[in-house]
Amino acid sequence: MIFNFDEWTLDIDLDATKELYEKNNYASNVQLNEQFISFLTEEQRDFFETLGVNPFKMNVEETIYDMGDLPMKMHRMNVEFVLCGNFVDIPDYQKNLYGNQDLFGDALPQHLHLEEVPAGCKVPSYRLGDFGVVFKHPSFKISTGFNVWECGYIVGSILLTKIF
Repeated sequence: MIFNFDEWTLDIDLDATKELYEKNNYASNVQLNEQFISFLTEEQRDFFETLGVNPFKMNVEETIYDMGDLPMKMHRMNVEFVLCGNFVDIPDYQKNLYGNQDLFGDALPQHLHLEEVPAGCKVPSYRLGDFGVVFKHPSFKISTGFNVWECGYIVGSILLTKIF
């Protein structure tokens, strides 16, 4: 099924994604997943459900940074989820990332469309309520088994930061 998320268009196999989460659990800390899920709005919950992703089995990592002499800390939550499918469109800035000959050979597939990101714009993300989602090729996150462009998987990434 084709999904359009602003600069990204993804061809997602929903049944395969659901099966992936039935067979695999990427969660390393159940409490972090539960904490993340408790923050989600109905729209955000629907996003994961529509894509076949089980939020209880996503990878959620947390880092808390001490701000030195300041009486505050920075809390960062990194959320990643895997989708079964392939890219149809990507933002043009990703061509430079993925056009590396060491990663995928000489060229990206001819059918891959590049969505132009206007000069001076910040790195795009698909806005989902109060956070953004970036879609990446898994070779940048999972080091083995993803050395071909159309490997059949896409990684969604959310980075949440809060000062407290």
